[in-house]
Amino acid sequence: MAEERYALVFWIEDKQYSVVERKDIIGEVEINKTLPVAWRTKKKGSVHVVRNWYEATILKFSDNEENLQLLCCQYAEKREAELNNVDGRKQKRKKSAKLREQHDDFGTEEDCEEVMPVIEKKSKTKRKEASDRSMIMAKGKGKKGSH
Repeated sequence: MAEERYALVFWIEDKQYSVVERKDIIGEVEINKTLPVAWRTKKKGSVHVVRNWYEATILKFSDNEENLQLLCCQYAEKREAELNNVDGRKQKRKKSAKLREQHDDFGTEEDCEEVMPVIEKKSKTKRKEASDRSMIMAKGKGKKGSH
């Protein structure tokens, strides 16, 4: 019996990548579910490893390479349509802008001005206390050294 395998398909800068995994490695999977995937890349000339997160989709396929290619092509066409859907992107922007407006409605500028001076005063006094402490410490060290 052939082992069930899956392709984890995702995009980095409009290039399609796929990782073939066995079911026992992925665990419980839902076909065509989009999930975050960490993809490690090494920077040129250094040991530093960059781990970026991308959205990936799990596709089921058999050992037949043609079937995998077909699934990946279908996914690529769907993804390309999403990227080229200008109207859809505009609607998303409008929706997120409306949400931002709702969340930004906390109060007037006058309310903010009342709060700000209090915050500034606290931070100035803390800084002054810290500098006073450091001056006292420095004076104390000087006295010990002179005796």
